[in-house]
Amino acid sequence: MTWADGFEARGGDLPVRASRLARMAEGAAGLPRSGLAPEGGCLPASRPLSSSVLPPGARRSRRAGFAAVFTAACAFLLAALPASAQARPGGPAVTCAGYDVPVALAAGQPDTYHVWGELCSAPGELVPGGTVQLLLHGATYDYRYWDFGTADGSLYSYARDVAAAGIPTFAMDQLGSGWAAGLPRAGYSSYPPSADVTIQVAAYAEHQVVQALRSGRVARNPFGPVVEVGHSFGSITSVLEAGTYHDVAGVILTGYAHSDTVFKTKAEPDIHPADGDPLFKDGGIGQGYMTTVPGTRGFLFYNAADSGPRVIARDEATKSTIPLTMFLTGMDALKTENTAAISVPVLIIDGQDDQLFCGALQGGGTYDCSSGTAIAAQEAPYYAPAAQLRTCVVPGSGHDVSLALNHRLEEAEAITWTYEYIGQGPVRLPSRTLPQSCSR
Repeated sequence: MTWADGFEARGGDLPVRASRLARMAEGAAGLPRSGLAPEGGCLPASRPLSSSVLPPGARRSRRAGFAAVFTAACAFLLAALPASAQARPGGPAVTCAGYDVPVALAAGQPDTYHVWGELCSAPGELVPGGTVQLLLHGATYDYRYWDFGTADGSLYSYARDVAAAGIPTFAMDQLGSGWAAGLPRAGYSSYPPSADVTIQVAAYAEHQVVQALRSGRVARNPFGPVVEVGHSFGSITSVLEAGTYHDVAGVILTGYAHSDTVFKTKAEPDIHPADGDPLFKDGGIGQGYMTTVPGTRGFLFYNAADSGPRVIARDEATKSTIPLTMFLTGMDALKTENTAAISVPVLIIDGQDDQLFCGALQGGGTYDCSSGTAIAAQEAPYYAPAAQLRTCVVPGSGHDVSLALNHRLEEAEAITWTYEYIGQGPVRLPSRTLPQSCSR
């Protein structure tokens, strides 16, 4: 069964989903919109929905169903998302389940380690050939960065919100991360000896997860296009994976830029050995793993004006680890031009007030994150034309854009870009539909 066949099998449900999504969008706080039709739809008046986005020979009924989903997706994507994907009035229910993927540390070695991940999807989305986003967290985080939970009445879950918009997500714990007090061993990824986990090993592990998604070893569903979505160190891993193995359809990089800021030197004392940290000292994770010094995550990863104190407090309580060797080799990889090897579309999303990558540079000068256009001008030299680079900002956000008060803008940018550049089955957006916070 193809993605289109599965979509048609849900055809009776499509008009209902379309009207519900439209109502949700109308009730949400609007984002700046670019190129909208006068009636408020997402298609420019001069760009009606073309039959080219539909499968050849599609019947009129299927066309109508796809058009309804297309219209609903547009309304959903170009409005600020509601606070909760789980309690969205009339919205699709999102469920998440955990899966283990066996991995080796190098080609030719046995897959004696494993990577744990959480697959989130709405009903009917797990169809062969469908697009899936593979989410990679940053240093000292785990999958919960993408599925953080509710704080101060708002749901912080990129994973669930993107799934509610029609794109399943698989948020994986990178090797050497995910440990938490009281968590069963099956609930997080393997902790190999730290010296064995370089950034190249992390990229190879991610490559194996991409292959597992595409071959049906996750949820018994062989996905089609895989879009890598990295945050911070997860972006470094994704850059290396995409540029080395060329097996993904697109790359979204958040909390990432080619900049060496003064702030990074100020942050160096705020990471220390995990085996000496009160949260991990009795965990038995071994030497050579690092985490943040207690009480520093607000300073490192947030802009106080665009974050909630309960979010920062929970972040401190649920922090994770990173292998020291991966951290050191990853910092070296960040200084290289690995991005030039990426041969698929790339989107960058950065917080406007991300101190780790924006602001004063070592040696003089400034990295400007004031707009998507400014970031594009600075990043373009590092990418090949095939990347079709687009860049966006989340105004006021610090480094952790998924945990900012206005995190739903990041989600809208990522969802819109995925539908525009990759699509979900035959459903695609026309070009230039990203919010005004993005480069043209």
